Amino acid sequence: MRKTDMILTVTLNAAIDKRYVVDDFKVGEVNRVRECTYVPGGKGLNVSKPASIYGAEVVATGFVGGHAGNYIEDALKPFGIKSAFYHVDAESRSCINIWDEVNHVQTEFLEPGFTLTEEDFIPKITIDVPMPIGYVTEHLIEELSVLEPFGKGNEKPLFAEKNLNILSMRILGKNRNTLKMQVRSQHGTVMDALYFGDIEQILTYIMQKYGESETEKCFQGQENAVTLSFIYYPSVNEYRGRKSLQMIISHYC
Repeated sequence: MRKTDMILTVTLNAAIDKRYVVDDFKVGEVNRVRECTYVPGGKGLNVSKPASIYGAEVVATGFVGGHAGNYIEDALKPFGIKSAFYHVDAESRSCINIWDEVNHVQTEFLEPGFTLTEEDFIPKITIDVPMPIGYVTEHLIEELSVLEPFGKGNEKPLFAEKNLNILSMRILGKNRNTLKMQVRSQHGTVMDALYFGDIEQILTYIMQKYGESETEKCFQGQENAVTLSFIYYPSVNEYRGRKSLQMIISHYC
């Protein structure tokens, strides 16, 4: 196998495999464990580990949850296996193997896996704190800049505010890939907002929720009923020597 080969393994029911070594296992009695080991397990992960040891680049995906799920991902790191698991609210299972060293008998206890629902597939975004846009100041943004540079292991903090009225909006850029809005909070704070995501998708969302007429009012800068909730990061826009506060939108609903 070449070092450049990449393998993707899928483990739908990942587990912590626990092995207990006991002497003369007795049912219905207290048994002292002489030796115990914990390793991440499941059919896909049982392929991941030897493949990684053999030299392949391995990415493991599937479903994990809770503290057990975090342990499974952490335990893969020494193998050099990249984790791309989908996290759910339920706790990942454990599978217990009891080896009787005296009688050479093996006993297993396999916990049931979690049941997935449609809600488990709804993307969940974690914010750092709800923050009204009226709290945003240049001084706050300067303090946040101390946390830079942002990246893996030092994620950019995310803030959120609900029910912002869209006062106006227009599409910018040669490729029409930026939506600039002016929004107003329930407390009357007005601020510019920029969205660099899928413009067609957000406009379709607004139209489906409020109708074509209300959406057109936003483009015309007229009073309208459109309100959205945003996850954002604050920034300062400087143009021709003038500074203004703005929010960079990452998610909306």
